[in-house]
Formats: sequence, C-alpha cells, structure tokens
Amino acid sequence: MISLPLSQPFKSIYILYFIFKLPLQIVSLLVYYLPSSLRPIPEWKLRTCVVAPVLRSFFDYVEITGDQGFKQPTREKAKERLALVQPTDDELYSGILASPTIKPVSLTGLWDSNATAQSGSDKPRVVLHFPGGGFTYAYDPYQSSQGVSQIMKHMRGARTLFAQYRLATVPNGRFPAAIQDALTFYNYVLRSGVDPRDVILLGDSAGGNIVIALLRYLETSHKLPLPGAVMLWSPWVNITEDVPGQYTGCHNLGIDYVTTSVLQVGAQKYIPEGGITTEIAPFLSPLRYPFKTNVPIFVHAGAAEVFYDEIKDFVHAMSEIQGNRMRFHPTKFAPHDILLSHGVVGFTEQAEAAMKDAADYLDGAST
Repeated sequence: MISLPLSQPFKSIYILYFIFKLPLQIVSLLVYYLPSSLRPIPEWKLRTCVVAPVLRSFFDYVEITGDQGFKQPTREKAKERLALVQPTDDELYSGILASPTIKPVSLTGLWDSNATAQSGSDKPRVVLHFPGGGFTYAYDPYQSSQGVSQIMKHMRGARTLFAQYRLATVPNGRFPAAIQDALTFYNYVLRSGVDPRDVILLGDSAGGNIVIALLRYLETSHKLPLPGAVMLWSPWVNITEDVPGQYTGCHNLGIDYVTTSVLQVGAQKYIPEGGITTEIAPFLSPLRYPFKTNVPIFVHAGAAEVFYDEIKDFVHAMSEIQGNRMRFHPTKFAPHDILLSHGVVGFTEQAEAAMKDAADYLDGAST
C-alpha cells in the first residue's frame, strides 16, 4: 500500500498519475513492439523493448518526486546479515577526503544471504559491492542482493558485502561523502581479518565511479594496502557540470533506459557546491585523468548504453599507462548495468557470461 504525502498535493497527484499510467504504457509498448522491425534494436527481446522505456519513466518519477529509494538495513530484518560499520581513524581521511564540513559517519551494510554457503575456497574472498543509483537513489538491498548473487555465484568462494554509501541528497552527502564511506567500508573488511589481496572492489554505474575514486585514493595516499582486484560494471567515468551537452549526438541516447536528465540531477547534487576544481576533477572524471595501478581491473559495458563510448575510451586510456592490467568485456545490444538489471531487461545469460569471464581473468591475474 502506498502512503501518499497529502501535504504535497501536486506530488500526490503525480504519484497517482504514474500509477494509473504505467499499465497503459506497458500494454501500448507490448502492442507497438510486437513486430521486430519496430524495435529500437531488432535483436532485442520484446521484454527489453518494453522494460527500457518503463525504466525511463520510473527514473523520471524518481527525479520528479525526489524518492530516495530504500533506507539502510536494520537488525530486525537483516539479522546476522547486518554489518555495522564505524569509521575508526581520522587520519585515514586525508587530502580530498579531509573535508571541513563532511565527516565520516557510521554505516550499515548487508552480507550476501549465501555468504556461509560459499565457503568452498581455502582463502575466502570478499566482494565489496557499491551499487549504482546516480548518487541519488538507493536500491532495495535485499532484492538487489538476490539478483547480484545469481551472477556472483561464478565468483568462486566469494562472499559479498553490499555497501550503501550516503546519497548526495542527504545533508552532507555531496562529494567526498561517498568516497569517505567507501574507505570506511574497505577498512572495516580489512580490520575483520581479510587479506587485502582477497578483497575485490565492485562498483556499478555511480558505484563504479566511487570504486575508481577509492582506488585512486589508495594508490596516492598509501593509507591502506591495495585490494586484490577491481570489477566495474557500466561505470560512470566522466561526471561533468553539463551532462546534456556532454551526450549530444550519443547514438545510444533514447535507446538505453538512462536519460541525461537523471544524470544531470545526479551530477548537480554530487558535485561540491564550489564546483569542480582541479584537485577533485580526477576523482570525478577518471576518463580524463587515467592513473597507474597494478591492481587488475575488469570492466563491463553494454554496447547499447549511453556510457559505452566513454567506458571504452576509459579502458583504452588506462591500458596505455604502463603497469595497468585491464580486461574489457562489452556485451552486444545490452543496456546499462546488467549486473543489477539483468533479470528485468532479459540479459541474465549475458551477465553470467561476463561474470564468468571476470572470474577467469581475476583468478589468472592473481597468480
């Protein structure tokens, strides 16, 4: 049952409009895209053709209503899966993380429900997952973990910790809050006794931007040992102040379910109030500021997503720097972030193939 915010009548009216419009939109899309010749990509299943515009409508709904998604996991619901994460040492947060107004905070994470079952390895690994959401929306960690776990089963002997960082829409949630939180989670995993070489940092979409920023910080600050590997799924690698201008002429715009309006809102809320300075630019746009690292990095992108060309260029730029080890796995016809969306958009088989490739690559890179 939906509780309408009656003190905001226009918002309530829009929510009712969205609820009644959605079934009509789905039916009309099913009819329109029944002939494959009318589909935006002829190879897409009917399901994908319907879901992509529905997801665009959903993100418009999020943007208009200001819905921030789901709250942090609680002990009552999560039980033994709950991770209570505390910042420990203020000296960890230096340089761009040493904000005079934005300070590290206590956080909660959610362990994979299959964590205890995936113990068939001599050295259990931990996948520390930072999910996407455009810096403004938090996906339901319980539902998201189920979809990700289905794919993560190919990462042999690994437990997954789903880390929900601060959104840019909360007080003191702008940059560098999310990177502070990523460092807090990473330090939590290391303090639990896990060898850093057995930690895989995983980020999708906006979470991928955070993971790249965390890796850059670890490389430059030397505050903590480096992780064993990094996985990036549809990472947002070029955050600018002019998103519409940035994607003018993008051939996947209008096909992918990600829209420039949603990206613009996320960028505006995440970028510090003082704007993008030379000091923080590398942490927002790794595409334009590649850096050297010996940590093996697996990168996935869908060939039908808005970010595709930028991700491909990011991989190329990073690969050109001596010492970087990169594996790029593009998926034909795939929209944005099939790590999270595979079950909805009908790309589960392709997502599993990509994760198998990631597992093989990272296993080989660690030897």
